[in-house]
Amino acid sequence: MAPVNVPCYNKWNRPPTSVYEDNYGYGINFYQPMIDYINAKEQGIHSKPPHLPWNNERGLEKYRFDKPIRAYSQEDVNRISHDISEQAKRDLNDFRVAKRSAFSVVQTAAAANVSKHVGAESVTVKNKKKKVDREKIKTERQKKRMEEIEREVSSLQAEMNVGAELRGKAATYRGKSANAIAQSLLDESRRNISDGQIRHMDSQQVRNILDKRIAKFSKSSEDLSKISSSSSVSMRQSQRNESSYSESFSESMRSVRATSPRTCIVRIHTEIPIIDDSYLQRLHELKQTLAELDQLNMSLMFSKSKQTSIEIEQLNARVVEAETKLKTEITRIKKKLQIQITELELSLDVANKTNIDLQKTIKKQSLQLTEIQSHYDEVQRQLQVTLDQYGVAQRRIQSLTGEVEEIRGNYEQALRAKR
Repeated sequence: MAPVNVPCYNKWNRPPTSVYEDNYGYGINFYQPMIDYINAKEQGIHSKPPHLPWNNERGLEKYRFDKPIRAYSQEDVNRISHDISEQAKRDLNDFRVAKRSAFSVVQTAAAANVSKHVGAESVTVKNKKKKVDREKIKTERQKKRMEEIEREVSSLQAEMNVGAELRGKAATYRGKSANAIAQSLLDESRRNISDGQIRHMDSQQVRNILDKRIAKFSKSSEDLSKISSSSSVSMRQSQRNESSYSESFSESMRSVRATSPRTCIVRIHTEIPIIDDSYLQRLHELKQTLAELDQLNMSLMFSKSKQTSIEIEQLNARVVEAETKLKTEITRIKKKLQIQITELELSLDVANKTNIDLQKTIKKQSLQLTEIQSHYDEVQRQLQVTLDQYGVAQRRIQSLTGEVEEIRGNYEQALRAKR
C-alpha cells in the first residue's frame, strides 16, 4: 500500500501505512518456518514440512503484528543452548591459524558456557521465592497461634460457664425442699445414664458433670461436701482450674446455704439412706475410670515427650554429621577445581606461546614466499625477454638464409652464362 499525503519532515518518519507494522509478524510467522525447514534439511535433520499459507491468509489473526513472537518451549531452549555451546567449544579447540580479536575470544568462551546459565535461576528469583516461603511460614505460625488462643479462650469460657451454671441451679433450687432437690437430681442422673450421654462424652465433660453432681449432693451434708471437694481436687489437671472450681463451688455453697433453712439439713440427714447405692457405686467406678485415664494420658505424654527428645537429639547429630561431610566435600571440590584451573591456565599460556611462535613463523614464511614470488616473476620476465630476442634472431637467420639462397642462385646463373 503506497503512502498517502506524506508530509515533509527534517528526518525520516515511518509513513502512515499498514505494511511496516505487519512485516515483522509476516517475517516471524510466515517466512521463518520455511527458513528453519531449509536449514534443518541442509544439516540432514528430518523435520516436518512447514505450512505454506495462501496469499489471502496474510490477513489472518495469527500473522498480525501484535502477535509477532513465537515462544520457545523449555526443550527447544535447552537444545539450542546445547548446540551453541558445542559449536563454541569446537571453535575454541580449532587450532587453525587465524587472527582473533579479544572480543571474539571472550564472547566465544561465554557462548561455550551458555548451557549452564539457561536452566539456572537468577538471584532475584531465588530471593523472591525465599521471601514468599518465609511469608507463608509466618502466616501458618500466626494461624496456629490464633487457633491455640481461640482454644484457650473457649476453655476459659467453659470454666466460667461452670460457675454461672451453678449459680443458675442454685437460683432454680432456691425455695425447694431437700427431698425435692434430691429427687430432681436423682431423676436427672438416671435419665442421663439411661440415655448413654456419659459414655459418649470426653473425659473433660465427664469431669465437669461429675463435679456438678457431687457439688449438688454435697450441699445436703458436710460429709458429702468433703467427699465431693476431695474428688474434684484429685481430678483437676492444673492448679489454675482447681482454684477457679473451688471459688465457684464455695460461691454456690454460700448461695445455697444462705437460702436454705437450718431445718432442711436435719431432714436431709434423715433421708440420705433413700439415695440408691448403685448410683454412688456407678459414680465411684466413673471416678476410678477417669483416674486411670489421667494416668494413662500422663504416661503416654511422658513416653511421647521422651521419644520426641530422643528423635530430636538423633536429628541434631545427623545434621551435624551432614554439615561436617558437606564442608569436607566442599573443601575437596574447591581444591580440585583450583588445581584444574591452575592446569588450564598453564595449558592456556603454553597454547598462547605456541600460537605466537606459529604466527611469527607464518609471517617469516610469508615474507620468504613473497621474495621467492618476486624473484620468480623477475626470472619469468627475463625468460620472456630472452624468448623475444630468440624469436627476433630466428627471423633474422631466416632472412639471411633467403638472401644466401638468392645469391647462390645468381652465382649459378652467372656461371652458366659464362660457359
